[in-house]
Amino acid sequence: MPQNSQHDSPTKNRFICAVQAGQTISQAAHKNSISQQAGSDLWRKFQETRSTTNHHRSGRPKKLTSCTVSEVVRDSKKNRQKTLADIGNSMTSKLSASSVWRALACDRRHQRKACKVVFINKDQKRARKHWATDYRAFGDEDWA
Repeated sequence: MPQNSQHDSPTKNRFICAVQAGQTISQAAHKNSISQQAGSDLWRKFQETRSTTNHHRSGRPKKLTSCTVSEVVRDSKKNRQKTLADIGNSMTSKLSASSVWRALACDRRHQRKACKVVFINKDQKRARKHWATDYRAFGDEDWA
């Protein structure tokens, strides 16, 4: 499961019923596809509050999880000519161009146009090497 995902109420209730029926927390968590840590936290919360509902919090949950960011980065690396809007539309959960930009900025990847690399042939490589060896000893004052 992604790091910031929430489990639905039926899954949490099945987990609580399994633990109450005598299964260990790790067994019940594995059976209900919940991580062991999330299962322990859920069981502790249930013992304290007798409920599994989420606490109210201000604001909207973020759409960009760490998994979504890595998916965006992977897609942008695969095709560098793709626009931000096209990358957002190709995600499993649709993202706006600004969200894609923010995800790439989190990974320190900023919008840059992919430049073409000019390949040189063997003769050009040989001529460049010859020129570099001839002028290796030149200093800054020699170029003036």
